[in-house]
Amino acid sequence: MMTENDTMQARSIKVVAVGYYGAPNVGDELLLGLLARQVRERGGELVALSINPEYTTHAHGIAAVDYFNLGAVGRALSDADLLVFGGGGIFQDHHPFNVEALYDPTQNDIAGYARIFYMARQFGVRTVIWAHGVGPLVNPDSRDITRDVFTHVDHVSLRDTDSEALLHDIGVSRDIPVGADPGWAFVSRPPAEVDVSGTLAPLGTKKKLAVIARSWEFNRNWEEKLVSALNEALDDSWSIVWLGFQWSVGDHERLTDRSFLEHLKLAVSPHIESVIIDGITPDEAFAVIGECDAAFSMRLHGSILALG
Repeated sequence: MMTENDTMQARSIKVVAVGYYGAPNVGDELLLGLLARQVRERGGELVALSINPEYTTHAHGIAAVDYFNLGAVGRALSDADLLVFGGGGIFQDHHPFNVEALYDPTQNDIAGYARIFYMARQFGVRTVIWAHGVGPLVNPDSRDITRDVFTHVDHVSLRDTDSEALLHDIGVSRDIPVGADPGWAFVSRPPAEVDVSGTLAPLGTKKKLAVIARSWEFNRNWEEKLVSALNEALDDSWSIVWLGFQWSVGDHERLTDRSFLEHLKLAVSPHIESVIIDGITPDEAFAVIGECDAAFSMRLHGSILALG
């Protein structure tokens, strides 16, 4: 008689991944690529829930369904073996995180991620939260929902001890392993070589500072200070490579870095030559940073790529 495990071994394991995919964002696409590789190496099949399924399929060679289409999400979960929250910092209330959004898919709310978790449980699908950062969690709704999700998820790991302390503070009592961000696996296995010489050619032989900045609408007091520091620190021997990690594809207009980087570029002294590079894959971002002499990063995965 075949056991359930035998049956699962007779076919490929189906994994559904949920995250901020298809936006696209270099860090999130890096994590999805790593997850796709791990599932593929284990003989499994990965389906991603994506803001832009067409982009995700093209970029990663995997099946993808529309994150906002609950019918399509339900069909993907109906025969799945595992749901994976694929890294990053999903559970936070910098952005709206309200309990009523659990029942209203028209709201662009962090609670939408928790909704997919509860859908998976209704389908009997095992769930994993993979190497997450958590917080801030200020309002009662976000704390209650996050406590429930992290208490009932089948497997969970974190990428920092501050997240562990926050979860314990809001009432998650389970032991949670804390490890390195998965991005380190990307830089530990050299990606495909990419020729980026053309994009950097306008800067000639000058030393290059990669600046990976992001608009932070919650506090903008730092922007002028950054520009002043760049003007003071960089002489004529230096140039700036402004790297946009968040960009958009086709008609899927999302928050992008370009207009913000253009604002910073214009504010820097004219004697400092610079270029803006965006619309890039993680491999291309790694290659561009590798051609630079120094880096300043406001994004975790930008820092990991630079250190790598």
